[in-house]
Amino acid sequence: MQRFGEQFVTNARNSASFTDRTGNLRSSIAYVILKNGVQIDSNFEERKGGKDGISAARDVISDAKKNFPTGFVLIGVAGMDYAAAVEARGFDVISKSASIAESSLRQAISKLGNKLK
Repeated sequence: MQRFGEQFVTNARNSASFTDRTGNLRSSIAYVILKNGVQIDSNFEERKGGKDGISAARDVISDAKKNFPTGFVLIGVAGMDYAAAVEARGFDVISKSASIAESSLRQAISKLGNKLK
């Protein structure tokens, strides 16, 4: 899960198609891994002075954590409230990276399940 979270964040931050003037939108791209509701890994990184972005990512993830009290969970976000509006204008913020991470994680889980059989 850590590998896919890191891949998600790296891809989203480096290949996003928008112009990030303040650094907040790229800084708001983050992930956490939860085990039974407890955070065991994460990636939050400030870009271009985007302190508000990190704070927004932490807030969104804090809200999302409440929905996953059990099991292992990978949560990836773009925490700025305008991220969806940027995507709606045709720019990729996290959609492509999230799709890649989800597909890769599903394949890895499937392979693991086959090995366990």
